[in-house]
Amino acid sequence: MTDENKNIDKKNDVPNQVYVQLIDGTSAWVPTNVQKLSENEYLILPENEFDENNPKYLFEFIPGDIVALAQQTFQDGTIGLVCKQLLKPSNRPEKKYFDFLFKATLGNIEINRTTIDYYKIEIEKIKQQQSAGQYFYPAILTTIDQLEKCAL
Repeated sequence: MTDENKNIDKKNDVPNQVYVQLIDGTSAWVPTNVQKLSENEYLILPENEFDENNPKYLFEFIPGDIVALAQQTFQDGTIGLVCKQLLKPSNRPEKKYFDFLFKATLGNIEINRTTIDYYKIEIEKIKQQQSAGQYFYPAILTTIDQLEKCAL
């Protein structure tokens, strides 16, 4: 654990509201509620902002995830606590799907056979949804194309 994280846990006044990274056409930080579980372990609570049916709003971490926090200086110079590291994933059935969407949008998916095998079901779901007219960020579709070419 970093010294920065130890400093967070020394504070008894850690707010229940922290920030999680969101992609909504751009990358932003949005407030979310958490519950402290133990030393720098926080459960992300259900939020109205999280809409699992809208692939235009992609959260790095979702309700049910247990995360570690870190201090972040935002572009306007303010300092806040952000969800920084996944400690234990949510047990939501769509967790891998949300993970793929977020990482692919940022270009953080390794293009290899292991990735194809790991995300096979999620890739098929995205392809079916796209065929039905659902919008996905171009980077997601590019990632899928690259993965499929890698499989050949």
